[in-house]
Amino acid sequence: QGGDPDAGPFAWTRSPGLAILDILTSKLYGLGLDYAVADDIHIDSFKESASLGASQILVEKGSGKTEQLWELDLVVDTRSEARQWIDHIARTCRATVFPSDGVIKIVHDVAQLTVARHLEADPQKYGTRHNVRTSEDGAPALQRSRLADPPNLVRVKYRDRDEFWREATIEEKTSASVGTAVAEVPMEMQLFGISRETQAKREAKYGIAKQNTTQLLATVGVSYGELDLEPFDLVTLSSAKHGWSSKQFLVLVPTYEPATGVGVIALQEYSSAIYPDGIFFTRSKGTVTWTDQYIQKEASLWEEMKQKYKAKSTPPPATPPQASASVKTTVVRGGGAGTISMTFGSGGGQ
Repeated sequence: QGGDPDAGPFAWTRSPGLAILDILTSKLYGLGLDYAVADDIHIDSFKESASLGASQILVEKGSGKTEQLWELDLVVDTRSEARQWIDHIARTCRATVFPSDGVIKIVHDVAQLTVARHLEADPQKYGTRHNVRTSEDGAPALQRSRLADPPNLVRVKYRDRDEFWREATIEEKTSASVGTAVAEVPMEMQLFGISRETQAKREAKYGIAKQNTTQLLATVGVSYGELDLEPFDLVTLSSAKHGWSSKQFLVLVPTYEPATGVGVIALQEYSSAIYPDGIFFTRSKGTVTWTDQYIQKEASLWEEMKQKYKAKSTPPPATPPQASASVKTTVVRGGGAGTISMTFGSGGGQ
């Protein structure tokens, strides 16, 4: 069951993005949001997710064999908050699910074709139109750092469909640590929604490259007008102080403080070389108007969805309170499922 908006709510799918959409929209075990309502779900982003995941890629260079980029094989059979299951599924496809101007949206960390914005930290170059805020002393509100102790070994745990769904592990090491006595600095990725060794291997390659190739981090203070940027948007940043001329970064977290009218964007260095699948993607953005309804903390953003869910779930005053678990469960960070029993992947879905 995947909540495919084009094929109907009970269409079979292995798309992780559509599985997340199902959890968001199910009134039985999910949040009960409505993808037909414009202020609930950014439906085009989920359609893009499904299309991206269905992209055919080479299994190995020169092999001529292709497969879908992402497939989900997962049995959800334990009671947990919906947000936890959404996060678990999102990890299998490098996705983040977040409210964009109050509407739930999904985006993926894949190689980008289009630069969404240029951020200029040097007023003397950009004139009065520089869009990185300056601090009280006139210097750009820009800080840089590096990932501390990046791993030289990534382990991906998954369920191998060719080995009777047993737990399996794929390892990827940095080239500098192969065949050497260097101490291991491991990182484990639990991706039990993955059942193909080839997909697990791609995610391991992505994980080790992401941590070791794109170590540079930055935070920039920006004006109100730059806060239509969203996670995984590709931007360029120039700063004479740091020797950057249109250096490419991915947006990680944009935050906004309505009381002060200022924003901060966390960035991570970008390199198309870290993506092992050869997919380049242009994401449609549409028009986003940032207002005071945008709330800084993710927990508060998901609280907004909780209030929408409560409004949909609350019975009329004359009706006794319903015993439904989906109504009674407190939704925290987007969670709130009762006992969930559904299946994605081979073996059928219900």
